[in-house]
Amino acid sequence: MAGLIDYLNWRGDLSMVAFPFNEIDNAILSLATYIDMSVFKHRLSGDSYVGMQEAMTWFKNNGYTSTCLSDIDEGFVSALSHSDRFRHIKLRHYIDIINEECQFSALCYELEDGSIYLAYRGTDDSIVGWEENFRMVFDITESQKMAREYLEDIISRDMNKLYRIGGHSKGGNLALYSSAHCMDSVQDRIIEIYCNDGPGLCPDVLGKDVLHKIRYRLHVIIPEFTLIGMSFLNGIKPTIIKSNAVGVFQHDIQNWELVGTKFLRSTSVNPRARQINNIIAQWVDNKDMESRREFVNAVFKVLRKNGATRLKDLGGIDKIVKIITDIQTSSELDTGQVVKEIADSAIGELRVEFTRKLAKTSKLRKKTKYKDG
Repeated sequence: MAGLIDYLNWRGDLSMVAFPFNEIDNAILSLATYIDMSVFKHRLSGDSYVGMQEAMTWFKNNGYTSTCLSDIDEGFVSALSHSDRFRHIKLRHYIDIINEECQFSALCYELEDGSIYLAYRGTDDSIVGWEENFRMVFDITESQKMAREYLEDIISRDMNKLYRIGGHSKGGNLALYSSAHCMDSVQDRIIEIYCNDGPGLCPDVLGKDVLHKIRYRLHVIIPEFTLIGMSFLNGIKPTIIKSNAVGVFQHDIQNWELVGTKFLRSTSVNPRARQINNIIAQWVDNKDMESRREFVNAVFKVLRKNGATRLKDLGGIDKIVKIITDIQTSSELDTGQVVKEIADSAIGELRVEFTRKLAKTSKLRKKTKYKDG
């Protein structure tokens, strides 16, 4: 089944002026936001810009770093560099901040028709970025505050343009939060908001009617197996789509399947994912704000006890299993069933993924040995 690279190769010659922006374009730009643009940071400040073709050609020739949990395929970067549909896009207003309180990054794409797609980056592999995701159940995070400030600043610079706001994972949540909480005059310039498998807005923190003014501009897209995309939907009906990955790895936007200009639709969420989401929802409903805060603080205390600042610091599968076990047995945590269900699911799929990568590496070695011999 086709994916994002296929779309770039098959429909890359169709301009956005002749064939309007669609949900696949949204996914492609959300994914591109995970690429570290710091090499162009001086040119992406103020009113200057870098063309998509120039940026992607540079990355193709010189290499690049992606902050996505799964490596961004080189074919994706190459296809973006020569696609007529995307190569004329202007990249503007890049920001990338990580400190002890938050992980935040955003980028604006100026399309051929003059409209702007403002994209927030999702969570990278930083521990602080993941902690922010959990903190959303009891507080407004620093990234959410920055997202609102960034959106209001960008749109206020040119109130004559039309804007789409989007992102993947936490980036989708930031798109929801900033669009729902910005000034009315700014909100009026927003025509669409895309949340690609990102958590919604916790009603206990932000109120039940927080999405009321923007609900008819929302596109909430989730794969069949989602662990965060069903959280706090506040009555919004998501578009459920198919992925070629297994379990939690369906979160990776590169695995989503498409036909033409749309993702391949599914009729329902995976039963196992729905079960886990129900357990999480019940746990949240049964805990007051302080209990949620204590739980999150205790979880990340365990994660940091060995000095880890990034997920890669946690080590291989055996070490990850031990950490999850430590979290389950921590005397500071009243985890109940929620950690057990998530852990059992995650551990099983992590083992599958590690086995798959090992097999791929082994196959590559055999191929290399055959060529050399």
